[in-house]
Amino acid sequence: MKIIQQLKKTYNFNNSKKQQLFIRFINTNVYNLNNFIKSKITDKLTPWQITGFIDGEGSFTVSKTGNSVKLEIKATQKNNSTKILYRMQEYFNCGSVVIDNRKTGTMKYRVSSLNDILTIIIPHFDKYSCLTSKFLNYQDWKKIALKMEKKEHLTLVGLKEIDSLILNMNKKRSFEDKYNYCKNSLCLTSNGEIKKKFTSWMSSSFFIWWSYFL
Repeated sequence: MKIIQQLKKTYNFNNSKKQQLFIRFINTNVYNLNNFIKSKITDKLTPWQITGFIDGEGSFTVSKTGNSVKLEIKATQKNNSTKILYRMQEYFNCGSVVIDNRKTGTMKYRVSSLNDILTIIIPHFDKYSCLTSKFLNYQDWKKIALKMEKKEHLTLVGLKEIDSLILNMNKKRSFEDKYNYCKNSLCLTSNGEIKKKFTSWMSSSFFIWWSYFL
């Protein structure tokens, strides 16, 4: 009860069910609740929190119209949970936060500049790799970015190679490929539980929930 009162006072909770749900989330993910209470909204995201958030809420996309190829990395949130998007923008020091979908009331943080992708985004994800099957999409996305850097997307051969990569990305990737990668990277048990604790990576969920409850 004391913890609930402190959370309510610190974060201005107005719904008891949300309080209980939030506390249960914190406890089941082995976070130090006292440290959480002492933390501030101005805390900066860490590299692994960025990666964990993209694993859960982001995507690496490619759009192709004729000979035009555009890359984008994005992360979406509801309109009332945009703080984390601005923190991502602050972390990378590039990109923008814009409307994603008016009907669903969502905003997105996006980076589409090829120069920013090559000099900022790729170095980050090469060092702090995604642990879910998003890593497979990132690999193909990166290959396309490097082809564009070399202007290969301006050639017929390059465009065909890009088409081939796009065919296996995101929703077009087989479930078997996604599962097998996650099974190895997350050390999944036969029940689908994560055997190994990835504390820094999992703490990204903490920020997702934090932005939701505030």
